Amino acid sequence: SIFFPNAFSPNNNGLNDLFRPVISRNPKNFKISVFNRNGRLIYYSERADEGWDGRYKGELQPAGVYVWTCEYSFPRQKPHRLKGELVLLK
Repeated sequence: SIFFPNAFSPNNNGLNDLFRPVISRNPKNFKISVFNRNGRLIYYSERADEGWDGRYKGELQPAGVYVWTCEYSFPRQKPHRLKGELVLLK
């Protein structure tokens, strides 16, 4: 009931401009973090409907691989923790 893409292209063409999960229903709890190659937290949100636009402190980040972690739960289910990698394409 939750899927994370492994790449996105924040080029403002209206297609795949944000990194965010595809979710079949709203989670009860949700936290997502994105880290750069140096391990610095560059994005954090507690809203599943938001998404990372590829920016940190207003600056578009370089193309490359980033690491994400997510904690979430749905009503009447135990919490889940996932992690993965995504590619920012330009």
